[in-house]
Amino acid sequence: MEILQKNYLPDQFQTELFSIGFDGSIVVQARQSLEETKWILNLAEQNSLIKGVVGWVDLCPPSIEEELVQFSGL
Repeated sequence: MEILQKNYLPDQFQTELFSIGFDGSIVVQARQSLEETKWILNLAEQNSLIKGVVGWVDLCPPSIEEELVQFSGL
């Protein structure tokens, strides 16, 4: 499991993607934290290899609507 328990940044997987004929990937968040969601979305904005993000947001707090609007890009 150690190989899965680290960050793989776009410049680290670009060669692998291109070698198998892919031009991008979807990033799936591992931890349940807004900080990681924001970090991954920031990476996606900076790198066209990231075609989509599966992030996390807590659906229970009263602020959920504001958070969903923030992450939806509206």
